[in-house]
Amino acid sequence: MRSMITAAAMIAAALALPCAADTVVLKDGRRLEGKVESEDGETILLILHYGKMTIQKSDIVSIEKGPTAEEVYQERASKLSEDDLQGRVDLAKWCIENDLHREGRWEYTRVLEIDSDHADARAALDFVRHEGKWITRNEHREITRYPWAREMRQRLQERKVTMKFTRADLVTILKELARQTEETFRLVRAPKLEKFRMTYLVEERAATDVLEDFVRNVRNLDYVFTERGVLVTSRSEARKIRRKYGMPNPVRPKTREETLAALQVRHLTLLFMKKPLPWVIRYLETLSGFTIVLDAAHSTRPLSYNCTSKPMARILDEILTPRGLRYEIVGSSIVIKPQRSR
Repeated sequence: MRSMITAAAMIAAALALPCAADTVVLKDGRRLEGKVESEDGETILLILHYGKMTIQKSDIVSIEKGPTAEEVYQERASKLSEDDLQGRVDLAKWCIENDLHREGRWEYTRVLEIDSDHADARAALDFVRHEGKWITRNEHREITRYPWAREMRQRLQERKVTMKFTRADLVTILKELARQTEETFRLVRAPKLEKFRMTYLVEERAATDVLEDFVRNVRNLDYVFTERGVLVTSRSEARKIRRKYGMPNPVRPKTREETLAALQVRHLTLLFMKKPLPWVIRYLETLSGFTIVLDAAHSTRPLSYNCTSKPMARILDEILTPRGLRYEIVGSSIVIKPQRSR
């Protein structure tokens, strides 16, 4: 009982902070929800969920005070139990209706943790049922519209290759890759790509991994699966080809340097009360777009956290350091590990 009273007091205190929402009603009938950050003689600066807006006072009918949609979401989420399926579904739908799409997708992922076959959650997260299995819409499009691409990808994933080149040109390396995989590789005439030289040593790795290595290491390089084989070309040309045939552009993992920079640049505003660390990590993963792996023993003691616009790197430090943990970038993922012993 005491813990419930404490939690309620914390929620009330959070909602009483000076970040309550302001609903700005305009003369054209629109209602904009955010926070009035500042105002001068003729304009106001309104902080919205996805950015900022300067509004002329002459266009405003009224400004109504109230809690933000994010605060309402946090309050509703804090009252749900971990296995409340219908409550999670209702909250996810409410989030989507109130333009909290990231939070809505997060709640739908929580729904799938309870019921992996939930049709509404699968549909909201862009899954399609195909031959009794749930697959992504992009995978379904690949199967139904260009099955040869899927077959070629599967063949290249199964083919293990070994190559040892020192300062070789890309044409030579691709010819050897084609010989080992028995696939057709074509390099579009592009002087910068043809003259590129690199050292490449690999032993018993899937050919698709080799292609992804090229894409990450050779600037402005990409590849496309075509009916005539693997086309290696510039990134812009590859995007044009995919767009022409309705093929999805893959989302490739960031390099370590890109991840480090994004951790500093990406700011988040967070408010949660008495949540276990795995829940916090999954929530951060959903909001930030990073893959976060909890590779450490963690305390079951719940934690609370409240911040306004802090870099992701600082948020991770503030959450992990008191618990004897740290984060490390491995590949393109953020791995949570125990702090190094001195």
